[in-house]
Amino acid sequence: MRFPVPGRYRLAVTDSDDTQLVVRRGNAIVMQEDDEFRVAEGEAATIGRGVSIGRYEGGGEDYVSSPPPSDEERQANVPPPVVDELREYGDWVYTPAYGYVWRPQVAMDWTPYTYGRWMWISPYGWTWVSSEPWGWYPYRCGYWVDDPAFGWVWTPFDAFVSVNFFFGSFHHFHHNVFFFPSTVRFIPGGRRVRWVPLRPGERFRQPEIRRGDVRLSRWNRPLEGGRVFVRSGSGAGRRDWRDVAAVQEVPERGRGVAGTERTPAGRWQEMREGGSGGRGDTTGGWGGGGGRGGSGGGVGGRFR
Repeated sequence: MRFPVPGRYRLAVTDSDDTQLVVRRGNAIVMQEDDEFRVAEGEAATIGRGVSIGRYEGGGEDYVSSPPPSDEERQANVPPPVVDELREYGDWVYTPAYGYVWRPQVAMDWTPYTYGRWMWISPYGWTWVSSEPWGWYPYRCGYWVDDPAFGWVWTPFDAFVSVNFFFGSFHHFHHNVFFFPSTVRFIPGGRRVRWVPLRPGERFRQPEIRRGDVRLSRWNRPLEGGRVFVRSGSGAGRRDWRDVAAVQEVPERGRGVAGTERTPAGRWQEMREGGSGGRGDTTGGWGGGGGRGGSGGGVGGRFR
């Protein structure tokens, strides 16, 4: 799939597991095997075994502009798509060490890199695909920090570089974003592989773990009930939260019981050879255990 010009595009998965591309403004090219299909402005393409293109008949509500950012969201200095992606699932709070950081609304003992799975995606290698609905940006850039006041928070930490420039009479605002397959360190150890979130500013290094290593490929933990929450209702100042696992009707997600205590700092996530993921041990490690977590790499249903 290619997008030759800037525009407004939407990618979504239909009930029949096909991919739908809607072009609100601009144009796109869908590539399937040796064929190319051009999708013009105002058209929608349904992509499955084949590609069908027609006029988009959806309602205007699909393209309602996002509400203006709050003062905290502006202070965070992240691109609008990031603000939109995270708004319904947490809040931006201020910390002395890192400025404004994003705090997800989660259970007290929730940890990052807990709910999800490891997949080998070429050419990037082992990539974290999480189960939380908000996990694309927080697990691709920035860093997770176990803050003493707020618990686990996500700091962008210079992941986004803003550039303002003029071309002719037009003013452009652009963000360069530094993405990674994950933001953890891998520590192989015999029949075990452990991972722990990188410290803010720590350099990402590709793990020396082969593609067929079952210690990672067998790690798969769906999002349990009572772990991650989303705002309910509408209007400003909402403070009611609903369980994401209950709101989203996703068959493969389990139904668990919310924890009542936070995971101790220093816990590592661990995958043993030939086994399924456990809670990990507490031997060694920097204060920020990894669980399995994160939302998948899919594209949300908003226009950018």
